Amino acid sequence: MEVRKNLATGTPVFDMAFANAVPVGNQVTPLFNVNTNYAQFLVSAMLPAAWQILMVAAAVLSLAAEHRRGGVK
Repeated sequence: MEVRKNLATGTPVFDMAFANAVPVGNQVTPLFNVNTNYAQFLVSAMLPAAWQILMVAAAVLSLAAEHRRGGVK
């Protein structure tokens, strides 16, 4: 309706009338997932989490082995 009103008031070009009716367009962009690839999105979060779990498990096993041997002397 706005476009028709703009055309009736004297805006000569349809694109200009439409731009006056809708000055700002919407654009939805997902953050950190530009390609909208869900597998890539999950893997990029899972790899650091798995690395952290591995490092904590290695530290706990190392400390437990050291404790069984009698500790650091």
